[in-house]
Amino acid sequence: MKISPEFISAEQITQLRNQAFRQEFDFQPDEISRGIDEYNELLPTFKGRGFRGLLENRLSSTYRPIRVLDIGSGACIALGEMVRNYSAKIAAYGISSRDYIDRMPDWQLYTSQVNLTIGDAQKLKDYFEPGSFDLVVGVFAFDYLVDPLGTLEQAYYLLDIEGVVLTHNLLLPLTGVEEQTFSKYLEQNGVTPEFRYRRKRKVADERLKCDVAWQRNTGQDLDLPFVYLPPEEDEWQLNYRLVIAS
Repeated sequence: MKISPEFISAEQITQLRNQAFRQEFDFQPDEISRGIDEYNELLPTFKGRGFRGLLENRLSSTYRPIRVLDIGSGACIALGEMVRNYSAKIAAYGISSRDYIDRMPDWQLYTSQVNLTIGDAQKLKDYFEPGSFDLVVGVFAFDYLVDPLGTLEQAYYLLDIEGVVLTHNLLLPLTGVEEQTFSKYLEQNGVTPEFRYRRKRKVADERLKCDVAWQRNTGQDLDLPFVYLPPEEDEWQLNYRLVIAS
């Protein structure tokens, strides 16, 4: 994505990104206790397949382990289930904030079977190599990021060819016409996109949360056609503006 000096500086973006989670976020044990069934329910479908279907389809079509990254993996319960259910066929990776992990009792952690990184999900490129994963998922993770679209761009960077990223509750600042323009842009740049909005728009410019499923079809990197805008008063997330013509 692009930085426009008239709107916000790179230093401001860095400062805001470092505030990885909302200050008022209160730890709730049930928020990190989701398994595969909950992921299958919350994540969007892609080409008619849910998360479990995508996973099993990949397992049936290759002899190597399927590489899965869970952004905001918390206790790694879903990843632990994948390893136990599918044995050596899954290479499971998670990334979670140290602040988040440190609030959890040891007995709730399922990290022995998972490659867990303690770090900032907004800096995925610092921890993982390009083309490292077949599936990248985020459940109740993008809600708490200062720069969710920036993280989505990096998640796409981590996908192997034909890899899929599935996100839940992404705030995507697009009108209906802009979404069509954006989808066409993605397709022209080697992406197969699907969007699932949480509810219907009431006004044309309403910013809604949606679930996103994108497949990477080429080796080229993706530069999302947005510029950063400063957060509005009393907001903590960065805002964005589409910069391709409708």
